Amino acid sequence: MFRFAFLRWLCFILAVVTVIAIWWWAEGGAAFVNNLMATGKQWTSWLTNEIAYWSGKQRSDVSSVLKDKQHLDRTIIFSGIALLYSCAFELSFGLFAWSYWRWRLITHLYRTFFALLIVHGVLALWWIFDGNNAMWWYDEHERRLNIALSANGWHRMQTLAEVIHLHALMIFAEAFAVATLAVRFFHYVWLGLKWYFRVHW
Repeated sequence: MFRFAFLRWLCFILAVVTVIAIWWWAEGGAAFVNNLMATGKQWTSWLTNEIAYWSGKQRSDVSSVLKDKQHLDRTIIFSGIALLYSCAFELSFGLFAWSYWRWRLITHLYRTFFALLIVHGVLALWWIFDGNNAMWWYDEHERRLNIALSANGWHRMQTLAEVIHLHALMIFAEAFAVATLAVRFFHYVWLGLKWYFRVHW
């Protein structure tokens, strides 16, 4: 139960580490990361328009929650990279027993996807219904992160943290760790219910 939940969480951590490594060591890495974040803004802008249209809410209100507070323009990019890592892990396992692991690939990917979707939804609802505590939690992460980076003289890392909104990614990773366990747990609940109704009905 826990090893695949850990693997899903690890995929998101690897996504963050990958972007940091590209920024830090790759030639032209900073420009690549900036373009990647710009892509996230475009996707978020499209999603904001769709949500505002179908919900009847003001676009500025939707954008305030998704982009300004939740930093969806960042988390959506890292979620996509995490899904790619998730797929890569399962494909590598599938080299040893494709007939079995191809089904594992499908289930692993949709569980990862649903866990990411749950986190985005929960964080958005948190900002909507408990904005003060959400703001305190985000600000506290940002404050502690800035203190840690400043104390070590990592000024370049501070710049990167501001570009990718690292404090928001830290919160997302915390929530994603819980969501992966929740998805796995409810999967077992679903299997248990199926067995119960098949045997007793």
